[in-house]
Amino acid sequence: MAGDAYLGGEIGVVFYPDATVNVPGFGSADLASKEGYLIGILVGTKFDVFRLEGELAYRANDADELKGPGGTAPVTGDTTSTSLMVNGYYDIKTSSSVTPYLGAGIGFSNVSVDYSDAGVKLADDSDMVFSYQFIAGVGFDINPKLKLDLSYKYFATTTPSYKDVFGDSFDVDYNTHNVQIGLRYSF
Repeated sequence: MAGDAYLGGEIGVVFYPDATVNVPGFGSADLASKEGYLIGILVGTKFDVFRLEGELAYRANDADELKGPGGTAPVTGDTTSTSLMVNGYYDIKTSSSVTPYLGAGIGFSNVSVDYSDAGVKLADDSDMVFSYQFIAGVGFDINPKLKLDLSYKYFATTTPSYKDVFGDSFDVDYNTHNVQIGLRYSF
């Protein structure tokens, strides 16, 4: 049975909690980041209470400081990710124009770092890694074809590995909490 196709977009706030930076032979530190943003586009199909969706999303957070055993150092630059995900959803039927839903997704993400300290470049590298997300949200019918979404996504990847400007390897955990608003238009 054919489903109803839809196209959508989303924007939101990205919270990137302190991430563990591991430098082989030197130990670890915590990278603090500021709140960031996301933008995304969605293409999907709805089958009764189930939806299958492709998502292309970009997330960006400015770096703030590096906290390690030797103290705290300011860091400028950012951490970004461009992800391509396949999401599955279960829409919880109600007798109103409000539809709660739950979902999950898997895919790949290119996570990039661009860090400097006092104007001196520390790292500018990226890594393609497996990504996954868990989703909870509520859809509101604006009209029979247009739906407003408010959602939360926990988005995470396997640990990306990078090289600093000297060619030394390090890795930084990447997981974010995302609060989003979006629109879906059904054809």
